[in-house]
Amino acid sequence: MLVKVQVIAEREHSYQGKRGAVKQTILACLDITPGHPFINTFDYPLTEEERPKWRGTLAGKIITLALHDAKPDFGGRLRFKGAIIDTPKTS
Repeated sequence: MLVKVQVIAEREHSYQGKRGAVKQTILACLDITPGHPFINTFDYPLTEEERPKWRGTLAGKIITLALHDAKPDFGGRLRFKGAIIDTPKTS
């Protein structure tokens, strides 16, 4: 599913996993796809490949995500997995 979103916040999340400490960068996203957008905000964790490239640069920007999996996270908030396929051009 392709969605155009505005990244409204970025936060670091760390926890103790089965194989040790886990650190993630989480984007809080608002769907702005024309037509029938998803009403609630949702979380998108950056992948290990995306983290070095995009960490700290996307808050307030509009990006396109290709989403393929959704699961409830802590407290029931939706967390999607996928890939960043389009970002604002930087000069």
